[in-house]
Amino acid sequence: MANVWRAFGAFQRKQRERRKYRPDDQLTLSELVRNADRLVPLALGAIRERDFVLQPARPIIVRTDKPRTVHQFEWLDQFIIDYFAEWVAERTRALLPDCLFSFRPMRSSAMAVERAAAFVACVPHHERVWAMRRDVKSYGESLQHTHVLADFAAALGPSPELATLLGEICRFPKIEADGTVQRNTRGLPTGSYVQLVFENLYLLALDRELECVPRSLYLRYGDDILFLTLDEGAFSSAQARVAAHLHDRGLEFNESKSRQLGLSPSHQAGSSRGDVVCSSEFDYLGARITFKGDVHLDLKKQRKVTGFIRRKLAQTASHFPTASPDEKIAALIATVRTLCTERGIFRTNPIHTYVGRVADDNALRELDKWVAQTVLKLGLGRGFKKGLFRRYPYRRLRELGLPSMLHLTRTNGLR
Repeated sequence: MANVWRAFGAFQRKQRERRKYRPDDQLTLSELVRNADRLVPLALGAIRERDFVLQPARPIIVRTDKPRTVHQFEWLDQFIIDYFAEWVAERTRALLPDCLFSFRPMRSSAMAVERAAAFVACVPHHERVWAMRRDVKSYGESLQHTHVLADFAAALGPSPELATLLGEICRFPKIEADGTVQRNTRGLPTGSYVQLVFENLYLLALDRELECVPRSLYLRYGDDILFLTLDEGAFSSAQARVAAHLHDRGLEFNESKSRQLGLSPSHQAGSSRGDVVCSSEFDYLGARITFKGDVHLDLKKQRKVTGFIRRKLAQTASHFPTASPDEKIAALIATVRTLCTERGIFRTNPIHTYVGRVADDNALRELDKWVAQTVLKLGLGRGFKKGLFRRYPYRRLRELGLPSMLHLTRTNGLR
């Protein structure tokens, strides 16, 4: 263990001096894995001795559903940050309320959509559901460090060493566009698990306050807040509570994504009044929920899913310019299977994110048909024609391994 401690200190000192470290000073990956549970206490000792500081993080652009800037740390710094985040997550798991669905084991955005749909489906047709949606603007980048440290102390008790480590993570050095190094003044490192953990803790007081409102349903997924109620007075009160709490925490909501709705059956929707829009459906986490409780894929997310699949299939087809049609189709089907099974942290898969929550069988059948047509179009080098299915019937494509979104959704294969 002394070797790990010496290697840990040497690695940090050599990094600060910007010199190459000798092989006998190097902390190897095997040592890191074998001593993972004991490395953080060593880091705490280094913090007490002021021998541990984070190296400047380099901003990089990654593309998920849109271009995002994440902060890339040295690998050992990233390990310490992620290990600390996992430690906090495990010890605060029991504090998280039932209404919170983001970044938790056995929870997902699809489950939040299902709960919202179930609440609306149980409402009698003569009742009206009042719906409030709020999206917090730049949530992870807007967390105030004083509140983050206070939430940490309230959840886990006083711990000077860990509070010092969290303070170092909050004020991490980062390389600016002009090459200078500046300390972070607000928010937590983008792209790190630690940001997601403290996003859950940051609005706990609001979660506990609104989840207990009678005849209502409150849900939160990260920065996305949904409040459904049958009581118009509770609807107005919830708007005021959310606005006051976000202001106290130094946050703002995104006006373009915020909605106030009065939900009722389509033949009773009526006209809008004030800032409340009367409707028979609403969008939530990429799904469109009707007053009957049916869940559809909204048009924007549908285009995102088909665009994602089209790009991946076109990339596959470009790798086999001289292959026979049968070989191309086999490769394209393998790509579709991979897209339906792969998951990632930094790379969002729209199929899992959006399609898995859809309960509209007709929409899923249309998506399956579109995928089959795209496979045949790229495999045979022709446009969209019904005649393509004469040579390769849909049943044959399924026998060759083409997955069905409808089947996978029914069997929870996309959850």
